[in-house]
Amino acid sequence: MSTVANTQLERTAVAAKALINAKEALGLSGEIIGQIIGADASTVSRIARRGDMADNKSLEAAVLLIRIYRSLYALRGGNVDAMKHWLNTPNLDFNEEAPLNVMKRWVGLVDVVQYLDAMRGHG
Repeated sequence: MSTVANTQLERTAVAAKALINAKEALGLSGEIIGQIIGADASTVSRIARRGDMADNKSLEAAVLLIRIYRSLYALRGGNVDAMKHWLNTPNLDFNEEAPLNVMKRWVGLVDVVQYLDAMRGHG
C-alpha cells in the first residue's frame, strides 16, 4: 500500500475515533449521528467497531461534527451539560430550531460550524 493510501487510512481512523468520542461525550445515539453524517445507525456502529469511514461525504460531515464538538467544548469550558443544553435548545439564530436538528441537514451542519466559528472569533 502506498504512503498516500496509508496516510488517508490513518486520517480516516482518527476522524472515526474522534466522531465516536464526540458521540459518547454528548450522549448522542447512533441514529442521530447517522442523520447528521448521512449514514444509517448500523454504519455508525461499524465505524465505532472498525474505526473506518469509506464514504467521503460521511467523512466530511463527521469532520464538521467534530469541529462543532471542539468549538462547543472551548466555548462552554468543557462543561458537557452546557454543551448538550446548547445543542438541544431552540435558538433564534436558527429560526427557533435546536442546533442539533439544524445539523441533520448538510447546509445546517455548515451553518452551525460557521456560527460557532464566529462565536469563537474565527469567522
